[in-house]
Amino acid sequence: MISIDFFNPRIDGGIPTERHELLLRVVAVFLISQDGRELFTEVEFPVVELAYQLWRWQHSRDSARNSFSYESMESEDKLLWFSPDSDGWTIGSGNTPIAFHLDMAQIQNASERFIERVLTEIPKKLGVSVKEVVTGGE
Repeated sequence: MISIDFFNPRIDGGIPTERHELLLRVVAVFLISQDGRELFTEVEFPVVELAYQLWRWQHSRDSARNSFSYESMESEDKLLWFSPDSDGWTIGSGNTPIAFHLDMAQIQNASERFIERVLTEIPKKLGVSVKEVVTGGE
């Protein structure tokens, strides 16, 4: 099973009040693992911005057939991507593939779990609501 997760969330700077501050200044250690084996870790990762992008992708038409690419407003590189390959789907970061031959259902489930954790854990641990920013109020 593939897992997209985070830990040790924090606010980079003062309490964010603007939308762009919530997207970019709530950071955490970001982790992708498969069957308990760590495949990718990134510190100071903007988890709310990723949750927002994943939520938009999940709620787009035909997300099960469309690749996903996440570039932060503060980065020039693709920080995370999902792309179909000859035998399933690949997850990667930048130019580096991380996990191969995945079912789209695995990626969608991992994405949903990540979004849900951001929506519940960030308000609990940091005292800032992010639901409106991530889901647009839905």
